[in-house]
Amino acid sequence: MRRDRAGVIIRENERILLIKRVKNHELYYVFPGGGIEQGETPQEAAKREAYEELGVHVEVSDCLIYTSNGSVQYYFVSCILGGELGTGSGAEFSEPKRGTYEFVWKTMRELVEIDVRPVEMVGKLVSYSRQE
Repeated sequence: MRRDRAGVIIRENERILLIKRVKNHELYYVFPGGGIEQGETPQEAAKREAYEELGVHVEVSDCLIYTSNGSVQYYFVSCILGGELGTGSGAEFSEPKRGTYEFVWKTMRELVEIDVRPVEMVGKLVSYSRQE
C-alpha cells in the first residue's frame, strides 16, 4: 500500500505554482507536496511540505482529493503567508538520485499542455476554478 500524500495548490495572478521535475531523463511537473508523516494531519503535512520544498509558509483552505492504488492524496488550495519562495531545503534537494526540483509558474491553459502528475488533479483544478 502506498503512503498518503498532501500537497498545495498555490495560485497567483491566474498562474499555478508547480515543481518541475527531471528524473531519469524524464521531464514532468507536480504540485508541491509529499508524504503524510505519522501523527500528522493532511493540512499539517501540506504546510510542512510547502516550507520544505518552496521555503514558504502557507494558509490552506479548500481540499481537492485524488485516490489511487489504495492511497489518498490531499491537495489544498493555498496562499503564501510568508517566507522566501525558492529557499526550500528539504531532503530532495540534497539527494541527486532523486532528480532535480525547480519551482515554476504555469497558467491554467499551460497545465493541460504539459505532463502534470497526477494528471487527474488538473481536471479537478479546472472544475474547481470554474465554480469560484
